[in-house]
Amino acid sequence: MDISDLSGKKIAVTGATGFIGSRLVETLLLNKVDCKISVLIRNYSSLAHLARFDSIDYTFGNIDDNEVIDKFVKDADYVVHLAYDPSSQKTNINSIVYRVKSCEMSQTAVIANKY
Repeated sequence: MDISDLSGKKIAVTGATGFIGSRLVETLLLNKVDCKISVLIRNYSSLAHLARFDSIDYTFGNIDDNEVIDKFVKDADYVVHLAYDPSSQKTNINSIVYRVKSCEMSQTAVIANKY
C-alpha cells in the first residue's frame, strides 16, 4: 500500500501519544496525506507532541472501555491499534480481541448499508 492510498480515508489510531503512534500520526500529517485522523487519548497530559496539529479528532478514553471503542472505530476505514497498558497484560490481550470484534461489527454495518 502506498501512503497516497489513504487519501480520503478515516484512520483511527490508539496509542497515538506513544513513540510509534505519534510518529505515525506525525508522518501522515507532515506528508500532507488527505485523510481524517482520529486518536484515542487516555489523558490530557500526553497531548503535547500532537498539540501542534489542529486537524486531529480526539476521543478521550481507555482501551478497556468497550463503549468508547465501539464509537471510536465506527466510521473508520483503518484502525491502527498501538495502545499498550504496562500495568495489565490481560487488558492488552482483551483490548486486541475486542478491537477486532468491534471492527468486524463496524465493517458488517458498512457492508449492510451498501445494499
